[in-house]
Amino acid sequence: MKKIAVGIFVFGAIVIIVLLLKDDFGGFKMRAGKDGVQVEVESTNKQTPQSTTSPTQIVNVGLNEEAIKKEFENLKREILQSLDSGKPESQEEVIALKQKLKRVEAKLANTQKALEERKNVLAETEKALESEQIKNAVPEDQLAQAQYKLEEGDSSQAETIFNQILQEAEAKAEAGAEAAFQLANFAKERVDYLEALKLFEKAVQFAPENSFYLNEAGVMLDILAHYDKAIGYYKKALASDLETYGTDHPSVAIRWNNLGAAWKSKGEYDKAIGYYEKALASNLKTHGPDHPRVATYWNNLGGAWDSKGEYDKAIEYYERALTSDLKTYGANHPSVARLWNNLGLAWRSKGEYNKAIEYYENALQVVEKAGLQHRIELVKRNIAVLKKKAGRE
Repeated sequence: MKKIAVGIFVFGAIVIIVLLLKDDFGGFKMRAGKDGVQVEVESTNKQTPQSTTSPTQIVNVGLNEEAIKKEFENLKREILQSLDSGKPESQEEVIALKQKLKRVEAKLANTQKALEERKNVLAETEKALESEQIKNAVPEDQLAQAQYKLEEGDSSQAETIFNQILQEAEAKAEAGAEAAFQLANFAKERVDYLEALKLFEKAVQFAPENSFYLNEAGVMLDILAHYDKAIGYYKKALASDLETYGTDHPSVAIRWNNLGAAWKSKGEYDKAIGYYEKALASNLKTHGPDHPRVATYWNNLGGAWDSKGEYDKAIEYYERALTSDLKTYGANHPSVARLWNNLGLAWRSKGEYNKAIEYYENALQVVEKAGLQHRIELVKRNIAVLKKKAGRE
């Protein structure tokens, strides 16, 4: 196996990262467009690809929702001040700040989820500090201090260690790649995407055949709307995983999915559909038709057909995904609400307003039960608009 070892952990849960984040249904982030559509780009969380276990949680004394809320409120103020001052010198910096603002607002809309994301990053960091390449690069007392700080919810000492390793990385490429990757994860969690991209690319520089690093660099480029460069990284990650695992492996399916997402963002819907179909076929072989990830890929195909204006085809795929997720989660799960929402959108595009209202109302029931206030108002507005169009008000 040609991949450079990056520790004993490899991300496992699907973290859905998307362009122009607008809102989220529970754990599924949504791509904005019309009134909020599809799960798209997947990060490769660093656990063994077959693993679905969550990272071990550490104590995180003093880390709570109120602290997270205050942190992101301060960050939002800083971003708005920077945009108002005209301080960004390039268009790329303006785009990055606007994307950052959207993500910060999403975290403030769901501080409980933001807290869990922070805890997961800290837990993954603790595992990284326990890996052999990091232990061999850092004095034991410094590691102990960093681990103690992590238990208090403070990543500063760990970041200092990773920065030190990165500075010495010319002689220790493997540890340098891991340090850059961990620093990139901190930057990504803080929604500092330009810094995250720089660090993911640094990890790729040290470990150019590591598909995890390649994929994450692609995800950041995708978020920043550099689709051609993102496609380049995704293709390299795909080639690496095809050589390592063959075609029928979850990691390979993720690479195909992400290539589909990037082509969809470019408006190349036929290419997107081709890659999404490869991802779907692979996961059907691996997991069978009743697996949540298969439902995700059906949903993504529905989104591509929707964007192409083939609404009947979109509805067909959305319905398959809905049937699967209803079986997996039951009727009151956020992923089911997402699919009812997407079906409402497709029927709305067809001009079938009463049918669209029916699906939006199903979505509304779920988001109200879940207390997703930032989604409730949007769905209510959609229903009100359609009732007027249908002559029901």
